[in-house]
Amino acid sequence: MKLVWELTLFAHRASLSFLAIIASRFRSKTPRVIETIPGDQNLDQAKKIAVYAHYDSAGQVHGYVITQLTALSDAGFCVVFVTNSQELDEESIALLKPYVGRILCRQNIGYDFGAYRDAILSIEQRHSLDALLIANDSVYGPFKPLDALLASSEENDIDVLAMTDSWEIRYHLQSYFMLFNKAALAKAEFWQFWSDLRYINNKDAVVRQCEVGLTRLLLRLRLRCEALFPYEVASRLMYEELSDIDVNSDSFDSLTKRQQDYYETLIQSLTAGTPLNGTHFLWEKLVLDMGCPFVKRELLAVNPMKVPNLIRFEASLKSVSDYDYGLIREHLKIVTRMRSL
Repeated sequence: MKLVWELTLFAHRASLSFLAIIASRFRSKTPRVIETIPGDQNLDQAKKIAVYAHYDSAGQVHGYVITQLTALSDAGFCVVFVTNSQELDEESIALLKPYVGRILCRQNIGYDFGAYRDAILSIEQRHSLDALLIANDSVYGPFKPLDALLASSEENDIDVLAMTDSWEIRYHLQSYFMLFNKAALAKAEFWQFWSDLRYINNKDAVVRQCEVGLTRLLLRLRLRCEALFPYEVASRLMYEELSDIDVNSDSFDSLTKRQQDYYETLIQSLTAGTPLNGTHFLWEKLVLDMGCPFVKRELLAVNPMKVPNLIRFEASLKSVSDYDYGLIREHLKIVTRMRSL
């Protein structure tokens, strides 16, 4: 019965995704920017630009976002801040200005890739940049400075660098944080991707068409695409840990049903090579063991995969970083419903 339900749900989601892609073909590609507000940073002279996509239902910018913008600035990037909130409150605009070169308010259409597109097309000197970075507010962090991490892309001749990757659907870099260096920016096809991109109003379809599609294009162009904290490594570390668990032991029986189901799912999936959502199922390996500086906001706010042991996230984070967990706690107070940490 459960399998039938899962197959039905998969088919329904696939159908909605397909319809959303078809509908996008009939939408205008005209940028959906409503208002442009200058920031205090010098965008016109910038050679390294970060496009940061944001959404908040109340049109507010929260403290964890400012921390990310500060980290991007410290890493040498001038930020174009683009929000799908359509408008921001005056306090948020005043808060943003010192950290950015431009603020764009746009219609809420196309998710983060729609925001990325409009912001990228607004950059006059985009074809002469040394580096372009796309990032969004779907993660908390960074838990360590970004400059040393990003420097590795130049030292190792990496053309496109992401924090994490995924093998779900097809192999792709995850677009919540992606850095494009000169070799990628020199490709006409890269810019054509953004020019041709349609606004898709379905999350699954955005992942398939835009996130997966972008990586597939970059690989076809023979660009070197790498993740700093790859799924392959995180999954292997988890498999090695789980190989010590005896599911028939008394200690396993003492675990809660959720914990048992979680570990059995991991063991079965990793043994079979079935891709998992690494930023959820493998967060401990990524953040604690490998040093990934971000954790997915959805994991802490919603926990859709029912990952156990999140109650120890704060203590775990404090063991590896001096990041102010209060920024996460304050945001979770606003966005979480019907659950707590």
